[in-house]
Amino acid sequence: MGALKSLDTADSPSALRAGIAAARPHVGVLPALAEEVSAAESRLEELSVAAEPAAAEAVLARPVEIALSDLTAATDGFAEGKLIGSGGFSHVYEASADLHLSLAAPPQLRHLPLVVKRAKSGQSGGLSRAELEVKLLKAVSHPHLLPLLGYCLSPDGVCLLSPLMRGGSLEARLRISDPDCAAQLRRLGMAEPPKPLTWRQRVRVACEATEALVYLHSKGIVHRDVKPDNILLDEKLTAVLADTGFAKDQRPDASVRCRSTAALYMTTGYLCPSIIKGGEYSSKTDGYAVGITLLVCLTNR
Repeated sequence: MGALKSLDTADSPSALRAGIAAARPHVGVLPALAEEVSAAESRLEELSVAAEPAAAEAVLARPVEIALSDLTAATDGFAEGKLIGSGGFSHVYEASADLHLSLAAPPQLRHLPLVVKRAKSGQSGGLSRAELEVKLLKAVSHPHLLPLLGYCLSPDGVCLLSPLMRGGSLEARLRISDPDCAAQLRRLGMAEPPKPLTWRQRVRVACEATEALVYLHSKGIVHRDVKPDNILLDEKLTAVLADTGFAKDQRPDASVRCRSTAALYMTTGYLCPSIIKGGEYSSKTDGYAVGITLLVCLTNR
């Protein structure tokens, strides 16, 4: 059991190597340990090629306003080749380590791998939703909440800037055999499909995202769109809860409020039945979505 614990708690390449060495002699006696050793070896490979994590001051810094022209240059004019993914309201592009962006950005943003989420043109209320999200994210900070590093609230292009999570979404990592998910991971730079997440990794990822959700609830904020697609991973498989565009501050004196109807926030399978019946969003409805997310993590269904 000591060998298993050392693998589970290792948080550096040296600790992983030591854990793998300690566990290997026990694989013949404990066949289940072989899966953990294989996962640890995969993680060690990922760590060996992982980029340096963003500096703490970059994550904790207040988001800054960046000109649309600089974001346009950093994404080659929002070129299709820079497109990482799309959602109902926005497209997500990888931002190059571009000279224009480097000059425009403060020092802590320079040379970090970044993504630009740009609202789709013609979306009703896109600017107001982005303004609310910026206000909300300026007021919160948590290690497992995707930070906002910069923003552009121009009527010609509403954009949010955040760190690039090269590990992909939990959804993609759970469904690596799905062509769309595999394509998403390739766009993030994974030439070969990654090994499936072990059940321990899945539970840990879900727990990390839930820590961020509990933090939001402590601030009187409900997320309203918790699901595997909104849990993102870095190269070390550390999780962050993302896509706070649907979040709502429930405090009576809140200055950040979302006035859209509940219908906008429905994600099939993760919506609490009480909402379908006309009920209010709350920490309990977020909790329902967390439960379904855990079920999907453990069953792949």
